[in-house]
Amino acid sequence: MSSSQELLNALAAFDDDDNGQVDVAELRDALLHTAPEDGGVPLTDQQIDEVFKGFTGRRAFGNRGTMTGGLGKRGEVFHYHDFVRSVVGSENGSNGRRDAGAAPS
Repeated sequence: MSSSQELLNALAAFDDDDNGQVDVAELRDALLHTAPEDGGVPLTDQQIDEVFKGFTGRRAFGNRGTMTGGLGKRGEVFHYHDFVRSVVGSENGSNGRRDAGAAPS
């Protein structure tokens, strides 16, 4: 499996609506509270903000109810297909992205 496909699969686990968008608050919480692999260093808020920069925006489709519970901005999502393409290149193209016309804001 390619590194881009592995990353897409990992992020897709957070994509409840299968639309290429992940709730920012939920992903942030998982990144902050998941133990790193042996020898790894936990991520900081600042590192996560840097990764999210340029790949977040408002939910493009009506959500079925987020579980943000007041965390983060209401309806803020991470556009993970765009992020993966920028990190590992475009070897997978759009790879099933359903909101291809939506640009991150």
